[in-house]
Amino acid sequence: MDEVSDNELWSELDDAGDLRRGEILLELADRCYHRNDLAQFESLVEAAAQAAERAGDDRLSAYARFNQAQGLMELDRPAEAIPQFLAAAGAFGLLGEQSDIALSHQRAGDAAARAGDAPAALAHWRTALAIYEAETDALAGGRVHMSIGTELMAGDDPEAAVEEFRAARGAFRSARSAHHVSWADDATAEALIHQGHADQAVPLLKSCLDIAAVGSSDLARGYAGLRLALALRLTGDHAEALGHLNAAREAYVAHESMMGVARGDLETAHELRPLGEFDDSESRYQSARPEADA
Repeated sequence: MDEVSDNELWSELDDAGDLRRGEILLELADRCYHRNDLAQFESLVEAAAQAAERAGDDRLSAYARFNQAQGLMELDRPAEAIPQFLAAAGAFGLLGEQSDIALSHQRAGDAAARAGDAPAALAHWRTALAIYEAETDALAGGRVHMSIGTELMAGDDPEAAVEEFRAARGAFRSARSAHHVSWADDATAEALIHQGHADQAVPLLKSCLDIAAVGSSDLARGYAGLRLALALRLTGDHAEALGHLNAAREAYVAHESMMGVARGDLETAHELRPLGEFDDSESRYQSARPEADA
């Protein structure tokens, strides 16, 4: 259908039945979406969904409602996106498409969280999680655990968040995705630090740094080193923290991330003071200031 022009598609609409009309409108909506014409996309995808529903085509209806919801999310109208994601889930349910049902509920949870409705977000995510676990989709299930944990952290419940992040880690390990394991460990460490358990966070962040050291970008290595150094400062291991900060700075320089370099210099300045290196500390503060001001 890509070889057919927009004008040709529009000319087909007058004589098209509902099924064909829905297909054409969805194609036109998709083209608008990729042109970033979200205003026209919204009206076209709604019309496509209505035509598909009149034709009784659950698959076309499901994709139209899901795409409509995605567009509403991009228009920053998450409350309006929720019922469309749920309509998509219902249509996918008639088709027996379990993974798509789960994804629709997962995205409904994302929309509810953005709309500030934490209970609804958690309910939709848990519905998605149950389906992913039944389908043994460990990677998708781990991502949902991460969303739940992040919401619990925002709700000031770090203990419950740790349980979710640890569940995510287990799922990511079963999926054999080291990158995702590191993501879960980093989040767990943050939750532990919020509880005053920096000593328990340090081994997790060292594991993150080990993972980043293998096949990751300089930016990932810089971030992992910086995160570990911050935890080490809280445990009083200033000299070790300084070593990781220096390595992180080198990684940020290699990546040409000037904000990363400035952040590293700022944290190094903080770290030098307990070691009595006041002149060097002041020098690092002065180095970080221009980028921080910018």
